[in-house]
Amino acid sequence: MKVIIILTSYMLFFNNIFCYTLNNNVLISNDTEDLKQQAAIILDWAKIFDGHPDTENTNIWQLIEYTDTFLPWRRPEYKLDLANLFPESIKRLLHQKYSYRRGPNCFNFALYASGILPGLRYVDAYTNSNDSEFNFWLNSPLCNRVSPANRKSGDIIVIMEPVNNNQLAFIHSAIYLSDEIAVQKTSIDTSAKYEVIQLKKLLDKYDNGKRFVEYHKCTSIEDFINQYITSDKLCNLMQNIDDIEIEISDEAVYGRNISSRRKLELKNALANLNNKILNQYFASEAFDEYHDFILNSILHRIPGLLKQIDYASN
Repeated sequence: MKVIIILTSYMLFFNNIFCYTLNNNVLISNDTEDLKQQAAIILDWAKIFDGHPDTENTNIWQLIEYTDTFLPWRRPEYKLDLANLFPESIKRLLHQKYSYRRGPNCFNFALYASGILPGLRYVDAYTNSNDSEFNFWLNSPLCNRVSPANRKSGDIIVIMEPVNNNQLAFIHSAIYLSDEIAVQKTSIDTSAKYEVIQLKKLLDKYDNGKRFVEYHKCTSIEDFINQYITSDKLCNLMQNIDDIEIEISDEAVYGRNISSRRKLELKNALANLNNKILNQYFASEAFDEYHDFILNSILHRIPGLLKQIDYASN
């Protein structure tokens, strides 16, 4: 009788424990309401990212599966493949096991997932110097720093560490989704994954006692251009560099081969674009702060694109 009472108490205790794991983008929980809540957060962000279907048009309950792992002393567990909730462009990355080339890094993914960059490639982010592309974007009209209390789904997580000469080194970046989860590219290597990760696990991994975390809310470059840019010439320049970036991105991530001759053509096109901005636009024309920003953004993108072409040549 005593054994039965102890066993019953043991089962009741473990049935009331909240169980939560995340592995290979699959969230497992014994609380279906928690799964539904996390799914709704991703769907709401996906809708903003690229016009993903409205949350109400997606039956979240149909996406939640029973794990078939039954233990009498534990509550039933359910799983949800989070990758299926993301916009198509990011879902494809989450399902991909590796990249074709080195180069695309966590900083690039944060900017890509924020609608700032159109492609996946190398982004310089060593320090918060003016030459760093990542720093340029974070301090641009597109982004504003927000407090942890005001962070929202889709904000950029930035992990930094003080270094010499009063500079800050960028250590890692990801996209905040909720207090439970984030999405990231793990490193620059071809074997590095795009993945959903528990937020606490991500922050604990990079915490060495000296580092700190910032959150930045950013608007897309497309929304900025539609609101502030009136020059057709600048819009054409943006389209030119976007086309180059997408071509380089397709080679880097998906292995759509670019010939040696084409790589040289792309390098020359970027050099010509750089010279055109410096020697023609800035030297002879006056622009307001918004148009100046667009021209400077192109200049800051060029080194990363050239670096990615070099990766493709190795």
